[in-house]
Amino acid sequence: MSRILGLLCAVLLVACGDGGNNDPVPDSAPPVADAPAAGFSVEGTIDVANPPAGAKLAVLWVVSSGSPDTVVKFGETVPTGTTFVLGLASDPPANAINSDGLAVGLLALFAPDAALPPDGTVVTDPDALEPKVLGLGEDAVIWRGPGTGQPAWTAPFPHGYSCGKCVRATTETFDTFTPAACAISVAASHEPCNWT
Repeated sequence: MSRILGLLCAVLLVACGDGGNNDPVPDSAPPVADAPAAGFSVEGTIDVANPPAGAKLAVLWVVSSGSPDTVVKFGETVPTGTTFVLGLASDPPANAINSDGLAVGLLALFAPDAALPPDGTVVTDPDALEPKVLGLGEDAVIWRGPGTGQPAWTAPFPHGYSCGKCVRATTETFDTFTPAACAISVAASHEPCNWT
C-alpha cells in the first residue's frame, strides 16, 4: 500500500467504520454564516528537515461517499522555504465533494519531481507518488456546501471554505474537526485526521 493511501487509509476506509461520531447534523442545528465563495487562501509552515527548493504542496480531497473511495487533487503551490500560502480561486470541483455536500482537503508536501495530476483530477496511481511524499498536515481545509447527512461535527463550520483542527478521538471510532484559523503545519511526522 502506498504511503499516501497508507496514511490516508483510515480516512478512505469509511466502509469499515460504524459511523462513529459522524452522526448527521440535526435538522434543528443553528444556521451558520456563509464564507466567501472564492478567493480563499490557507497559509502555514513546513516542518520537514531541509525541504528541497521547488517542493510542491498540494491539497488532496478525500471522497468517501462513492465506491471506490477516491482522492482528488485540487490546489497546489510551491512553498517559500518553510512557509506557504495556497490560494483556491473557486469552490472544489464536483468530483472532490462528497454526496452530502462536504469536502475535506488534506495538505501533502511532495518532492519537486513528483508527477502530480492536474487540478480536479483523481489520483489514479498513489503508489507512484509514495516515494515523493515529504510531509502531511493533520488539520484540513473544509468546504461545506448544501446537503443532508453531513457529520454532526460540521455544524459550527460556515458554508464555503474554512479550516479545521483535528480533534483525535478518545472514546469514539473517528476523529473530528473543530473550526480553526487557516494556519496549517505540514510535517513528516503528521498523520491525517481519521474523520470517516
